[in-house]
Amino acid sequence: MILSSRWVTVGMSVVSILFLSLIPATAQEAPPTTSSSSTKTEAPAAKPSNNSVRRVPPYFAQIGLSREQKDSIYQVVAKHQSRIEELKKELAEANTKMVEECEALLDEAQKKSLEGRRRSAADAAKARASAKPAKAKDDKKTD
Repeated sequence: MILSSRWVTVGMSVVSILFLSLIPATAQEAPPTTSSSSTKTEAPAAKPSNNSVRRVPPYFAQIGLSREQKDSIYQVVAKHQSRIEELKKELAEANTKMVEECEALLDEAQKKSLEGRRRSAADAAKARASAKPAKAKDDKKTD
């Protein structure tokens, strides 16, 4: 009985070691030396002015992309970015037109009430914005 439990322990140890050796250690991988020197010399010249182009889509940064994959993704994002900006502008214009048409359906009392609510919301936003820097200054004083 003791011999069989030892074999179980040894077997479990071997399985554990094999399992742990199969887990990729992507965080510790060194970048390729041949492409890193050429990437360093080209990177400053290839930097786009728009910061959003140099970002990967959500969750992509957490899956261990190689430098080449990131560069390819940056190119794809840059290719589609102008169309996305056009669509955002078009959406904002359509939204503005919709609100204007909805406002045209209101009577004078409703328009004044809507104006007042918008004004109070804007004032509250200004108050929150001015409170943030003051809070940051207070936090720095306590440090």
